[in-house]
Amino acid sequence: MDCFRSFIISRNCCWYTFFLSCDSKTVGIVTIIGTVVIVGALAFGMNWYNTSTASGIRGLKDFRSEITNGIEREITITAEDGREIFHYQGKVDVESDHTDNYIKFESEEGKRYLIYYGIQDTITIIEK
Repeated sequence: MDCFRSFIISRNCCWYTFFLSCDSKTVGIVTIIGTVVIVGALAFGMNWYNTSTASGIRGLKDFRSEITNGIEREITITAEDGREIFHYQGKVDVESDHTDNYIKFESEEGKRYLIYYGIQDTITIIEK
C-alpha cells in the first residue's frame, strides 16, 4: 500500500517515484493493467471510427476492395442522348482520373478496361 501512496502523493516525476518505491511484482501488474487499458481504448476508438464515420466506412470499404480484388459492381456509361455506350457487371476495383476523363478496371477474367469518356457522358457505378 505504501507504493500506491507514493505514486499518488508525489508530484514531481510520479512514474519514476512509483517504480523506485514498489517491488517488481506490483510494477508488473500495473504495467499489464495499463497496457490492457491502452490497447482496449485504441481498439474501441478504431472500431468506432471505422463503423461510425463516413470516411472510416469508405476507408474500410477501400481496404476490403484491395484485399479481395474488387467489389461486385455494375458499370454503365450513357451518352448525352440517353443511349447506353458501355455496360459491365462483375467484381471490379475501379480507378478513375477526372482530369483525363477515364476509368480503369480489370475484369474477373483479367481483361483490363480503360474507358475514356466525354464531357457530356454519364458514368454510373452501382455496388451490388
